[in-house]
Amino acid sequence: MKKLLMLDDDKGHLAKLIKELELAGCVVEYVKTSQDADAFINAEKQKLGLVLVSLNNALGYPAVRKIVRSAGKQTQLCIYSDSDSVTLREWVYKQDINSFFTAPHQQSDLINFCKKIILKKNIHFNHKQLVELAKTLSKYTEKAHNLVQEHAANSNSIQELQHKLARSLTNYEHQKNFLTEVQ
Repeated sequence: MKKLLMLDDDKGHLAKLIKELELAGCVVEYVKTSQDADAFINAEKQKLGLVLVSLNNALGYPAVRKIVRSAGKQTQLCIYSDSDSVTLREWVYKQDINSFFTAPHQQSDLINFCKKIILKKNIHFNHKQLVELAKTLSKYTEKAHNLVQEHAANSNSIQELQHKLARSLTNYEHQKNFLTEVQ
């Protein structure tokens, strides 16, 4: 599975998305400086699927240019910004970055985009459903969060995920009770 690199600025917009993406099965690396992002890109270029950059003012332009050069054509880039200015959008598109999302209005669209790119498929469940499954599963096992994360990336529907989670429980009564609660 490819990794997702998040380069966040001082506003911390992307930090709020990490748990949701990890719960869905994405492997996320979070950095706060362009130097750290550049080092990670150079070290993990073959394993990198998406670079997500939080860009909220012109001070980030040089960092984005550097990341575009480092990442190359095989890695997709995406910009997340609290500015929806035409000038910013035009500049982003001139850098050959075709994915731009506005914070916080397009947060769920951004999350679905990341999941689709990293997990290479359409996502059939949302963060709220995953959290509820983990909460219910935690009644039966201490590894609930890890199990949801592990199986979510490889499930094509919420029903398939529920059954995989039930099968991961060793006790038949727990399996039956879990499925009864979630369905």
